[in-house]
Amino acid sequence: MVATVDGRYYPKVVEGELPPEVEAFQVRRFPYQPWIPEHVAKVLFPLYILLNAIKCRHILDAVILFGSPFHPFLIAPLLRYFTALPLVLDLRDGWSTWHEQTDDEGLPKVVANRARRFIERTGFRSACKVVFATEILRKQYAQLFPSYRHKFVTISNGYDPDDFEFAESARDADENTILLAGKFLFYTPDVARWLLEVLAEHPGWHFVYIGEESDAVMSLARQVDAQAQVSVKGYLPYRDVLREVRRAGICVTSNSFSEGLGTKVFDYLALGKRVLCFVPAVSEIAVQFDGVPGVTICREPHSREQVAAGLAQALTSEPVSTDCVVGFSRSHKALELAGFLDGCLARPDQSVRRS
Repeated sequence: MVATVDGRYYPKVVEGELPPEVEAFQVRRFPYQPWIPEHVAKVLFPLYILLNAIKCRHILDAVILFGSPFHPFLIAPLLRYFTALPLVLDLRDGWSTWHEQTDDEGLPKVVANRARRFIERTGFRSACKVVFATEILRKQYAQLFPSYRHKFVTISNGYDPDDFEFAESARDADENTILLAGKFLFYTPDVARWLLEVLAEHPGWHFVYIGEESDAVMSLARQVDAQAQVSVKGYLPYRDVLREVRRAGICVTSNSFSEGLGTKVFDYLALGKRVLCFVPAVSEIAVQFDGVPGVTICREPHSREQVAAGLAQALTSEPVSTDCVVGFSRSHKALELAGFLDGCLARPDQSVRRS
């Protein structure tokens, strides 16, 4: 098993909690070096993983590559060739599909996407299974690569109930506090402005933002004269984010990609928070949670009136039952992955090591 976790955000110790029958080796993170180009660094680390996997192949039953798509695709054929082990690729996000939606039109986009899809096809050819985080993303890739669709499966994001023992709040939740953690202006800049405008009309409401857009959010709050009702927290460790979520009355998530699901919505619901979602007309978030009591879905096209109505509905909606996310716990998702691994190994009677 190889686990790479950024301890600044997620300090949980993984290796110390493994059962004795699971062997593990640690791969140290490369320190950031500004003189190394980003794309070179993204290749060097997977190659380092490859060398370690080859070295320890005698204790491995299978190889699972998690991460952003660029990394596993590059070394997938080499891993398959040098280890002769079943290989599973796990995509939490799309790669060529994402660039297809975001890159500027023109010849460079066409050439770049053909190159990306060639690398993706090479990785798919080497894998026995390819895991996608959402069903919409799986269907997108099934249309692009129909000859490999039999390898494609979906295991969604989720949450670890053990993480929430650190989420105690120093004070009770404030029903008039609205919280958003993660990207906001990046996905829905108009919604961000409208939400702050509506906030300014209700002096008793308070908005808390956590994430890398803190300066931009506060700047926007000043533009609409809502700065006295807005708090920005910047980057926080995961357990501190959960504490802030517990203090909120409702939580907001936004996404501009139909296949987007993320992880924050699971944190919100696992803590029993009412959730307001701003999503595209077709959305994985809506597929999973539309109709769940306490979840308010606002689909595109968005408007100021919709934002105001959504906030009012969310603030008065019935409480959320945490039962709605029980099936998304990491233990459930690990069992799904174990089932696919059993199929790859063709040894269903033998337990599979966890990755």
